[in-house]
Amino acid sequence: MYLAQQNSQDFFVYWRASLEWIQRGNSPFGNYLEAAGSSYKGFVFKYPPWIVPLFLPLGFLSFPFSKILWSSGELFCIGYTVYWLLGQKVSRGVAILSLVSYWWVWLPHFQSGQITLILLATALFWEKNRESKFRSTLLVLVFSAKVFSLNSLFGGWKFLFRKSVVSRVILFVVALCALVIGVRGLSSQFTSFQELFQSWFQAAFSGGQDLPENVVRGTNNQGFTALILRVFKVPQSSSHFDILVFLGLTACLTPIWARVSRGLRFSEKWAGYLALGPLVHPLGWDHSFVLAFPVGALALGAAVKLKKNHWIALSLLALISVGCLSANIFPDSWVPVMQLCSLRSWGVCLSASVLVACGGLETRTEIGDGAQFSV
Repeated sequence: MYLAQQNSQDFFVYWRASLEWIQRGNSPFGNYLEAAGSSYKGFVFKYPPWIVPLFLPLGFLSFPFSKILWSSGELFCIGYTVYWLLGQKVSRGVAILSLVSYWWVWLPHFQSGQITLILLATALFWEKNRESKFRSTLLVLVFSAKVFSLNSLFGGWKFLFRKSVVSRVILFVVALCALVIGVRGLSSQFTSFQELFQSWFQAAFSGGQDLPENVVRGTNNQGFTALILRVFKVPQSSSHFDILVFLGLTACLTPIWARVSRGLRFSEKWAGYLALGPLVHPLGWDHSFVLAFPVGALALGAAVKLKKNHWIALSLLALISVGCLSANIFPDSWVPVMQLCSLRSWGVCLSASVLVACGGLETRTEIGDGAQFSV
């Protein structure tokens, strides 16, 4: 909470966009923060226009009070994630240990005031009743805030791509975009759907051009997309390569996970699909890896249930690789090398591998015990 009050650069973008839209009738995609200093260069509202109304209340509140509400909501999302884990029969000790091990993932998330925790909580909320059309519509709308995270939704395509859900999503998208245009019209600043989407595209693709090389291709970008682009020394201005690598990795990793996770429960499969997001995201920064938390905690929980020391050790190593990649833990000279290798992404893969091994064994053991009991 303290760090959120001291920093919250990303949240400042959300708040300012909402303020400009609701109180002044300006476009939420304008570059209003250049005057705040060079540290805000490239900081513009990049989410789709139908996401803007979700930040509507912020435009009526002061920035300090908005930060308190936002960070409180983020804490609630972490609490709900732990509640979900306990519902998956993960022991309280495992849940707490996993939570603590992710300290250096939660930390940058709160420092920046990011939205990814809301995506995580919404995804877990949906999993508890995936037949619900309301929850499915909510999930698609919330995940559409981060377009490069939509690939995770392939894990629930049977429920999310139903005609009734798709039609509701389209209806809400049109209605919310119309609301953005209508509010601007009240201030005599009329715009069309075409102009609205053009301004969004311009803002959304400004990252590669406006952000520094060390931010886009640097060590804090821990996804596999960034790793590949670093290896081939692709400049950050060539954003089309980011999209191509993202699509290629998604096309490879999604069917691989679908195949290897066939023996897992749906909740475990879903946790794996969520973890795919930061692996392939072109900007896989620290806060993106909150989506990998469930798969890490479930892997440790499954290993502990089986009482297999080697799997427990590997799951702990995976959690440390993702959550403890910090100079506060490792020597200063080690961290940049590990980051350049995208160690966080490899740690997520290790968690997923342990979950496949232990989760599958646990499922088969339960089936075997049930069959023996029935006899």
